[in-house]
Amino acid sequence: MVVLIKDIFFFLTSGRKVEETFKSNRKLIFNLYILKAGIFLLFVFLNFFLFNFKIDGRVEGYVGLGFFKDLINYLILAPILEEILFRYHNNLKIGNIIASLIATCLIFYDHIWFLSLLILYFLVLILISSLKKEVDNLVIVYVSAFIFGASHLAYIEGSFSFEDILSYVYIFLPKFLSGLIYSYVFFKKGICFSILLHFLWNLLPFIIDQITNSL
Repeated sequence: MVVLIKDIFFFLTSGRKVEETFKSNRKLIFNLYILKAGIFLLFVFLNFFLFNFKIDGRVEGYVGLGFFKDLINYLILAPILEEILFRYHNNLKIGNIIASLIATCLIFYDHIWFLSLLILYFLVLILISSLKKEVDNLVIVYVSAFIFGASHLAYIEGSFSFEDILSYVYIFLPKFLSGLIYSYVFFKKGICFSILLHFLWNLLPFIIDQITNSL
């Protein structure tokens, strides 16, 4: 775990990765899952000790539509489309950027202002890539992680009260950190591996939600 954290920190500060940190993919995915679980629990504890669970961390998402719709949306479509949207373009290859743009339209077709901002963002990246301008991939990693965090706030209707702002931050920060981890996985192992991690991370809350709804 310490080796993994050091490797992620090295990637997030230099943009480079150590090629042979974990020889076993299963060991890598296990450690990444434990790391993400640790981040999640950290924010749960902060919510409890600082705010006595007064901060609402729920995100309007895919669950609650019925078992099969939740299964398709939460465990299949969300990991695939979100990773293509938020990670696939991080290497600034024009084909990958176009794929991210298509995923954007599929996910946010019903949210015009957020869709418009993302289309503008990808058009700028296409222009940069076409002109062969040099841009540090690390900049795109942080920008895409920021957008990933912000996207989970796009459908929330709230106010600018102090408690609502705390809720926004509470939702945004874990997603932002998760976005950085997914980007690390994308550059280290490729898009299929980051989709797998995203699927596994969605699997546990999906199971818990289905059990809860059946009680």
